[in-house]
Amino acid sequence: MNEKKATYYYELAAMRGAVDARFNLGNIEYRLGNFDRAVKHYMIAISSGDNDSLETFKKNTPRAL
Repeated sequence: MNEKKATYYYELAAMRGAVDARFNLGNIEYRLGNFDRAVKHYMIAISSGDNDSLETFKKNTPRAL
């Protein structure tokens, strides 16, 4: 699968309110090392009630924060 194309469509879906797309964008940004952007995506998804984003955020965030 073309990751650039997938990211594009996740972004479109996220702008329209798709919580799963926000979670997926957070995962992509985290994998690319863009931790600030990943956190922003996770936090938007968490505020919409997404438990997967919450668990991923808790698992990948250093305790010092």
